[in-house]
Amino acid sequence: MKYLASKKLAISLLIILALLSLIGMTLPQTDPGVNNYQVLHYPAYVAHIVDFLQLNRIFTSWWLKFVFALFLINLLACTLLQVRRALAQRTNLPRGPVYKSLSFPGSTGLNDKAAYFVSARGYKIWRAVVDGGPEIITGWKYGFSRWSGVVLHIGLLVLGLGILVSIITETDGIIPVMEGQQTTEDRANYVMLSQGIFSDSHTGLPIALNKISVAVDKKNRRYSLAKGELQFGEDILQFNHETPVESNGFTIYHDRLGYTLSVDLTGTAGLSRENDSAAFTFPLTTAPNSHTEYHNEITVPGSSYTLTARLYPNAVVKSGSGKLTYSSDGDALLNPLVYVSVMAEMRQMESAYLKKGESVSFGGLKLRITDIGYWSSFRLVKDHGSLVMYAGFSLFAIGLALTYLLVPKEIWIEISNDGNVRFGGAAGHYRRLFHDELDELIFLLQDGGSE
Repeated sequence: MKYLASKKLAISLLIILALLSLIGMTLPQTDPGVNNYQVLHYPAYVAHIVDFLQLNRIFTSWWLKFVFALFLINLLACTLLQVRRALAQRTNLPRGPVYKSLSFPGSTGLNDKAAYFVSARGYKIWRAVVDGGPEIITGWKYGFSRWSGVVLHIGLLVLGLGILVSIITETDGIIPVMEGQQTTEDRANYVMLSQGIFSDSHTGLPIALNKISVAVDKKNRRYSLAKGELQFGEDILQFNHETPVESNGFTIYHDRLGYTLSVDLTGTAGLSRENDSAAFTFPLTTAPNSHTEYHNEITVPGSSYTLTARLYPNAVVKSGSGKLTYSSDGDALLNPLVYVSVMAEMRQMESAYLKKGESVSFGGLKLRITDIGYWSSFRLVKDHGSLVMYAGFSLFAIGLALTYLLVPKEIWIEISNDGNVRFGGAAGHYRRLFHDELDELIFLLQDGGSE
């Protein structure tokens, strides 16, 4: 127990945790299952070592959890020692030293006056006569604050336990949803997901993005999310890009915003059913080497066609090129234009620049842009340790208040039969203020008056 509760062990573990955190802040971190050191073209042996030691995900690594668990054991041992010391003490102060020695010859009722003045200041009084000699009047104030160290340690222990629970059990992932469409909170629908060892279950609740309101800065030709309505299970949530919302045990953050393209394909050639049409919506993601253009490539439902689409939110004609080409001046939907290319069996059937409502025909089919909407991704976080951390922080705050606001104090006065009086005492903090209190008490006894 003595070794487990040692300050040297605590300091050593804190240094190790600090070094691990420094490594995590210095080296590139990634999600489990992805070795970004391979992506960054490091030598294969470096990528293997980094992945084996989990240096690319240090904050969820097994050895950081192990070191943190050892620190909690050390903290628990320290807490038990604090409890034992608190139980062994009537107050958390030893008998204080002599402050002043004075003589009160001929004074009558001095003992009762001293006891009254000490009691009037909120001290609990204990009076005793030692072997027929001088009487000792002792007063204690805030003696219960000897438990402040215990409460502080328990608060830190609960806080650390909550952090460990979060590391082990937290679910943190991103789910994209298109406006007006629905998905579910299932593992397959996360595009990025980090899970603890005890958090492999999912709710399967429906997630629907009912509407998005987007603010457009026409001057800077930029867009930003203003607000929106998200349905999660039976809850209807009003969200924005700054404030998270709570639902079904999850904290939900808005992550990203992008565009969707709705297309209607009519005709009979190449479709799976005669006299039918294929209407579908798909997301457009940021195009390579561009922050203002969006693209995607999909297979048309019910056909063998491949459709490639590139959106220019604010289309402008490129200058200096031999043929008509476009770029986008910003990412706000001010002058949207879509480049579509239809492929079949590795052969381009048709390509065209289209605006909303326009269409292009090829091979007995007609493709029309019906709408340009939005998609949004949401970060879903389920933290099982958050309430435990809040409880630990609250206990820690109470311990600090007990330590620095309710300061334990002890006053003792030894009065002999010949009128000689010794004053002494001790305080946990603020000793100068405590000495002022003793001086005021001495003044009242010398004056012989009352408060």
